[in-house]
Amino acid sequence: MSSENNNKEINWNEVVGKEALGENGLDFGTVKELTDDYIVTEVGMLNKKIYHLPKSSAKYFNGVFLNFSLNESDLSIYEQKIEEGAVDDKV
Repeated sequence: MSSENNNKEINWNEVVGKEALGENGLDFGTVKELTDDYIVTEVGMLNKKIYHLPKSSAKYFNGVFLNFSLNESDLSIYEQKIEEGAVDDKV
């Protein structure tokens, strides 16, 4: 009954809270939530970045890491702006 069809076989109920990785092990952060078309990830603590990655770019989930067919240059397209309301402590 199981097919080897990449993201069609991902159990989306299991990916929230797991780590997301891009090509060459690029850290996309932790999966925070899912929408119908996107996977929301967050990376960093002080300099947080949030990404809305298309579900269609997910390759596979091995139970620990959700792997994407995206690279570093793709990431800038999916980065979401965080509202600046706190003090910006750049040292």
